[in-house]
Amino acid sequence: MNPFTITGGAGIRSPLQRWHKSQNAVFDSANGAQFVSRYQAVELEANRAKNLGLADLTTFPRCGIKAGHDGQYLRTQGYNLPGGANLAALQSSGSLLLRLSDTEFWLLSDLQQQAKVFAADLVDLPATCYDLPRLHSHCWLALSGDMAPDVLAKLCAVDLRCSAFAVNHIAQTSLARVNVIIVRTDTASGAPRFYLLSDISSCEYLWHCLLDAMQEFSGTTIGLNALQQL
Repeated sequence: MNPFTITGGAGIRSPLQRWHKSQNAVFDSANGAQFVSRYQAVELEANRAKNLGLADLTTFPRCGIKAGHDGQYLRTQGYNLPGGANLAALQSSGSLLLRLSDTEFWLLSDLQQQAKVFAADLVDLPATCYDLPRLHSHCWLALSGDMAPDVLAKLCAVDLRCSAFAVNHIAQTSLARVNVIIVRTDTASGAPRFYLLSDISSCEYLWHCLLDAMQEFSGTTIGLNALQQL
């Protein structure tokens, strides 16, 4: 049986919900959870986000699993495993499998939230595996656009330039003095995009640090609709 089964994000709201409302965000919902679809005209957001855009994906499905024996169990279930720790692998469903160590894996939803990527089924897991719920423990932000590496350079000591930090690479590091997992996962058009995952208690702080760092580069907040168009 597939170790990841979809349960959706029913009842979850982003810690940034009030901020989004203060910016006149338009919301949509899927799997019982709300997310920002746009703040202004989608075409305007998408055009500006080619330079620099920040999106909140905190209510999107995600989960973790400890899979013993080098993740062999996930391989037998048909998952495309990353070649080693701190690498990610795109799945045929569009979801993204992160490998944070030899045995720890996180699965992030595709942007359409159609892939079955949620919560391990404990009944069918072998004794060497157990689930790591991540929906309520971590926030999930997406920073996209040509200037995204320059913004991260202001807040992080790791060299995240596209020439030094390849697609599907992961850095477990500090960003604005907050522990964060940074994943480079470029858009379909090839524009730089970074997923940022951090303790959910740091979500508002991290969001505002990024907004402050983005001002120099004329960045903008974007909703899901613009993010999908990049």
